[in-house]
Amino acid sequence: MDTCCNNLVFEFVADASKADGCEFSIGKCRSCQANLIHCFITATVHPGSYAVVDEELVSQILHLHGKEQKAFMRAWYRKL
Repeated sequence: MDTCCNNLVFEFVADASKADGCEFSIGKCRSCQANLIHCFITATVHPGSYAVVDEELVSQILHLHGKEQKAFMRAWYRKL
């Protein structure tokens, strides 16, 4: 996973389901306005990781709900 800039400040936009023990949140960096997904693994003591993503992926995720969103996020996470 990567970060967008040296001054990453995550601003929450929406929840994006849970899958494979990971919780996903969509956000934007207040510093550089990059689209981000915050991946937080609930079974460990860790602040989580960030993935820089494009607007198309964010839009796709936000249009899915329930099991469809969970399946999509699981597939996305496993490709990382």
